Amino acid sequence: MWNTSENLVIVEGPTDCAAGLDLGLLNIIGRPSCSGGAEQIREFIRRTKFRRVVIVADNDSPGILGAKMLQEHLPCSSCILILPAKDLRAFVGFGGTKELMDSMIGAAIWNGK
Repeated sequence: MWNTSENLVIVEGPTDCAAGLDLGLLNIIGRPSCSGGAEQIREFIRRTKFRRVVIVADNDSPGILGAKMLQEHLPCSSCILILPAKDLRAFVGFGGTKELMDSMIGAAIWNGK
């Protein structure tokens, strides 16, 4: 069951999604690529009524561009989180924690939808 009072986290790919689950992020979905799945994600958010979304972008040009493009299409407030690693899987591999990620999300700039 989704807890829509918390943030929905969107990552790029199944391995980043698995890494997020390992961190204890239960409201997490993986998109098929840095530019894929925008329409399905938008519909999912409308159906589930999430009010806030964290887009975890891969730390490269295509990942950041894809995150910005997705953010434009979301029907709710969102932020883009760029981790100090290539992606969420690498962040976890380097010892990243949910607490550290929560701290970065708390300092993120949110759009105001």
